[in-house]
Amino acid sequence: RFPDLGGGGRPARRSPPAPLGRRHRFLLLLMLASPRCLLLAWAALVCGFGLALLGGPGAVRGQEQEEGVCESAAGSGVACGAAVAVQGAVDLSELPEVEAPETPDDFPRYRDVPRQKGARVWSIAELALHKGVDKQRPLVLCMLGELFDVGNGAKFYAPGHGYSLFVGQDFSRGFADTALQLEPAEMSRIEDMPAEDFQGVVGWRSFYREHNTYRFIGYLRGRYFDADGEPTDELKRVEEMQEVYAAAENFKKELKDRWRACNSRHSHDKPNFEIWCDDSYHRKGSVPVHLYAGETDSSGKQDGWCACIPTDERQAADGEAKQGGNRWRLVDYPECMPSGGQRKQEQRCERPKGSKPP
Repeated sequence: RFPDLGGGGRPARRSPPAPLGRRHRFLLLLMLASPRCLLLAWAALVCGFGLALLGGPGAVRGQEQEEGVCESAAGSGVACGAAVAVQGAVDLSELPEVEAPETPDDFPRYRDVPRQKGARVWSIAELALHKGVDKQRPLVLCMLGELFDVGNGAKFYAPGHGYSLFVGQDFSRGFADTALQLEPAEMSRIEDMPAEDFQGVVGWRSFYREHNTYRFIGYLRGRYFDADGEPTDELKRVEEMQEVYAAAENFKKELKDRWRACNSRHSHDKPNFEIWCDDSYHRKGSVPVHLYAGETDSSGKQDGWCACIPTDERQAADGEAKQGGNRWRLVDYPECMPSGGQRKQEQRCERPKGSKPP
């Protein structure tokens, strides 16, 4: 089964052989006129017919193009045979004009365009030609369906360098998921990723959007944009998820600004680690408390950290958290509670290394 490469999932058909020309008709006449020329004429005819099958005068150019696509597909998870088939789906004359490279070691570059409706929509096959194997073509990276010319970053993205896997295809997931256990066509999908990894990928998209020298050049038709450059339902879901995650991060930041994180100290030769609150840095009378905040993930876990909460604010804080639907909550560290279960807690206490949050 051929992967989805933008050409209907099937290899492109080779054009039918060109009709026999004047040279071939002359050879046929020789065959009829002199039987002794039969063997020579037959060999010439077969040779000429074979050239016609290869595409006539354009065969050499076509072969060079196919080899370029095949080589560019190496290491990307795309079958070489399928990459050759893709070439037939690309009209090279429709690609944008390029700016000449500044030095022989540089790549040519596409001009940047506004990131808005009307920007060019690229096919997967067109993108596959820009992996850096052919230095006559720019280096193009795809991030969540948005295409960027990264030619001036060749030391990162050119073949053999650390980020070369991210050009010529949408490999967005790989910016956070280093296991790379999915099929290449699935390495653009991120909506199933953990929140932290999901936000990491979206953060990389912001990096490329805001970069001073990388150039936005259009959209990739596929998972995130349709043939008209309109967002797909999957991209809309991704954007909605990002809004939820961003709101949660802003809420956490507000809590961290309100109650600063605890101090901590670890020593390799001791079985416990120390946590404490300092009146010279934290609000006066604060004690270590574990603060949970944010959305609960699919495994039931919720983000949390050690925060220094003033003891005279604790009761009001618990009531506020309850009224907020337990979007956040405070939990005491057993090691910081005095013996006898008294409410007065210590500002400094020790917990066993490897212990889980309370």
